[in-house]
Amino acid sequence: MTVVTFGVVWQESGDDAHGGPIMTIPSTARRSARCLLVGAAAAATLITGIGGLGAPDAAAAPKMGTPCGPNKVITTIGTCAPINSSCTGYDMMLIGRVDRTGRCVIPGMNGTTW
Repeated sequence: MTVVTFGVVWQESGDDAHGGPIMTIPSTARRSARCLLVGAAAAATLITGIGGLGAPDAAAAPKMGTPCGPNKVITTIGTCAPINSSCTGYDMMLIGRVDRTGRCVIPGMNGTTW
């Protein structure tokens, strides 16, 4: 049987079409390759099982609307802002006020004032 790995042609037994052997794979090389493959799979499983390589825990972030200080709340973008403070859009234009649930609403709604 002929096997091609990493651009090298290997033949476990027999001869090629010209009557000469290409290369014989020693049993220790096959064993080493299997050990390397098993070790790599075990390492990948371990890393995945513990949550990746230093991946942040999304469950640790406080939820929107959670109090974060006196008269302050966690907003939809994850910041701590005073209730009834101005909130802006991506272009920094004033679009509303922060209500007690952390959402940016039209001034005068949900207990906000002008």
